[in-house]
Amino acid sequence: RNITLQSGVVPNLSASVRTGYFGALPTICIELDNSGLGFSEASTNNVKVYPNPFIEYIIVESALDEQLVIYDLLGNIVLQTKVTAGKNVINTSLLKNGMYILTCDTYSMRIIK
Repeated sequence: RNITLQSGVVPNLSASVRTGYFGALPTICIELDNSGLGFSEASTNNVKVYPNPFIEYIIVESALDEQLVIYDLLGNIVLQTKVTAGKNVINTSLLKNGMYILTCDTYSMRIIK
């Protein structure tokens, strides 16, 4: 709010303060069609990766034992590990902020730190 002082006019400083409360927001997944790029942003039937963007870790839920590789945008491998069927927590704290390509056998997706 801008207050402009004018000669002979008292500024209105009696505005009331209001408080708003918000409930929990639902998780929203949006599937993108990147057929020309070879990437899948949404989870596949066999692999689910979250959170995205991530900070200290990513969670990979896989139906099978698979090889997970994370590449930087220059194609260099920055992280490589084996994931087992079920829920896997992958430490990503050593990765720099930026965009990466995560591959899990035949599935690829963009992830952002």
